[in-house]
Amino acid sequence: MPESINNLFAIRIPDGWSDDTVYTIMGPEDNGIKHNLVITVDSEINTKEMSLRDAAFLRIESLKENLPGLEILNETEKILPQSERTVYEVVYKFVQNESKPVFQKQVYLIEDKKLYSFAASFSKKTIKTIGTVVDEMIDTFTPFTVKQVNFD
Repeated sequence: MPESINNLFAIRIPDGWSDDTVYTIMGPEDNGIKHNLVITVDSEINTKEMSLRDAAFLRIESLKENLPGLEILNETEKILPQSERTVYEVVYKFVQNESKPVFQKQVYLIEDKKLYSFAASFSKKTIKTIGTVVDEMIDTFTPFTVKQVNFD
């Protein structure tokens, strides 16, 4: 799998603004689903004052409010095999517009006081195939911190 380092930039953000970056990595279309991995940097949650599970729970509650008929299939804290980072994973399904059920996996990670959310959608078939590829991608996630940027 080729490595990719994309969209690295620095920007000065004034007081009252926040960085809620969203990245989308596009994947293959299979079994009626155009697969992707959406990575969100969430600045709304103060991770200094809560656990990974509590931060994930806030996002899961928001999902339940916005996706009627959402059925949680699995919720677990786990350690990623390669990076050995602790993440919180939620797998659920919902039916959209009376079509086939959509299975979605959300993975949450706190690093450098930021909550990172990873979301990917699957069919019942592809959660077992493309789902493993998505897991491997998440395990290689490496956030960068800007040590020194001179804006002058």
